[in-house]
Amino acid sequence: MTNNQPKMLMIVETDVDPDKEDDLNDWYNNEHIPEIVAVDGFVRARRYRAVDGQPRFIAMYEFDELRNRQTEDYARARGAKRMTPYLSNTKVRIYEKIFVYEKHNNGESEKG
Repeated sequence: MTNNQPKMLMIVETDVDPDKEDDLNDWYNNEHIPEIVAVDGFVRARRYRAVDGQPRFIAMYEFDELRNRQTEDYARARGAKRMTPYLSNTKVRIYEKIFVYEKHNNGESEKG
């Protein structure tokens, strides 16, 4: 049901040195995302690679409240750590959900 979904979205855009792309993917998928999603209030994360243009990568994190980013657990998990020297054009934005329209498997739609 739409109303039970997290209301906050954090989007992180970044580029990486081409020779470090495999390392970035391994770190993001196997270390960083599991650490962030383990923080109370964080529900899911997704990553995308640009088909064209830059930044080449985005990561999207859904979470419940702004306060979820103000905890010690989040402070320990955030940041690029060992990947920082290889990243560029990094931007972080926080969004608050204002509207959702979903199509369900049965073909019916729902606003929330």
